Amino acid sequence: MKKAVSFAAVLVFFLLTASTALAAGFQYKDQLKGTEIQIFQEIEKNITGKTPSFSIGFSSPMHYDDEPHAKLGVREAVLRAYEAFYRDHPEVFWVTKEGGVNLEPEVKADGSGFNITGTTVTTAFSDAGAIDAKRAELEKAVASILSQASGTDYDKIKLFHDKIIEMCSYDEAAQSRPSAYPDAYESYGALVSGKAVCEGYAKAFKLLCDRSGIPCVLVGGTANSGEHMWNYVMLGNMWYLIDLTFDDPIGGEPTDSYFLKGEETTAADHHPEGSFIEQFDSGFIDPSLSRTDYVPGKSPVSSSSPGSSSSSETEAEKPFCSVIYASFGGGHCYVTFTGVGTAVDNGQQVLSGMALSVFAQPAAGYRLEGITIDMGGEARTETKSSFRFVLRDDCAISANFVPA
Repeated sequence: MKKAVSFAAVLVFFLLTASTALAAGFQYKDQLKGTEIQIFQEIEKNITGKTPSFSIGFSSPMHYDDEPHAKLGVREAVLRAYEAFYRDHPEVFWVTKEGGVNLEPEVKADGSGFNITGTTVTTAFSDAGAIDAKRAELEKAVASILSQASGTDYDKIKLFHDKIIEMCSYDEAAQSRPSAYPDAYESYGALVSGKAVCEGYAKAFKLLCDRSGIPCVLVGGTANSGEHMWNYVMLGNMWYLIDLTFDDPIGGEPTDSYFLKGEETTAADHHPEGSFIEQFDSGFIDPSLSRTDYVPGKSPVSSSSPGSSSSSETEAEKPFCSVIYASFGGGHCYVTFTGVGTAVDNGQQVLSGMALSVFAQPAAGYRLEGITIDMGGEARTETKSSFRFVLRDDCAISANFVPA
């Protein structure tokens, strides 16, 4: 019987809502690494340049021990780069949902394994001949709304929320037939056609925020037990949820029920998931929501740094928690880190409510048995290779690997 190998996994970066990186904006491309960055740049250049199929030659070949892992590795890199592009570019409306992303990797064997030297990436465009004309219509609609935006960021966000709901209605026909109504899933559908599903609402709102310099992201997952997309937007260095679709109920009057809401309000019915691509986990980390709702006229209080003597209400609601782990190097299995924010040191205290992630990767011949998160004596084990959670109490983290 083979003996199990156990390591204590190192904790990754966490999202501190008041960090400089988030205050300057939030883009998912910043969570890419290595070859993924080059792939993203090529996807961005070609798709925004209206080229649906293109080849990428990697500046540094990707090396794997066997061919199946080589093909899986390049697929993961391309899909992560594509999803970052999708999340960061709500103005791109011409890539069809059903077409997906197809790739033909260039695999070359050598004495030590297999190298991926590049790949061809192919997407499908909808109504390709009308892209320029429709892009002009979209820009005209965006400019019209932006011309009415003034005052504080709150005033602009409220205007964007109300204008989109005023000019758009939910497209029930498109919900079950996306290939027949592609515009309904895009910012173009919400801002020009006046008909959209949740993706169109969320992309339209992000597009207006992007053009106004207001940090905003698309968030996908489930809400009220159904697949859904909504937004997180930053105000006063804190992130809040906005769900324009739910605020524009079919057959009902517009509401502000999901306008600038915090985690305590929305945690029960909005559940983010790791990826927008089916049967794939991108491992992207979303911003961490404020615990409470935004109150107009009251400036949000940024999270205090460890050791601060501030006695604010926010600090009182979010006590400090210790994060304990044991670092290690070498061996058969390892942990990698990704995210936006600051690395966590062993024994460091961070604020409760922060979003944390850990990524455990077994070497060839080993498999991950599980990542265990123990907060306040309550242990929870996940079998996924990446795990995101919200810190609520003192926390110990470990990853267990066993021979395959």
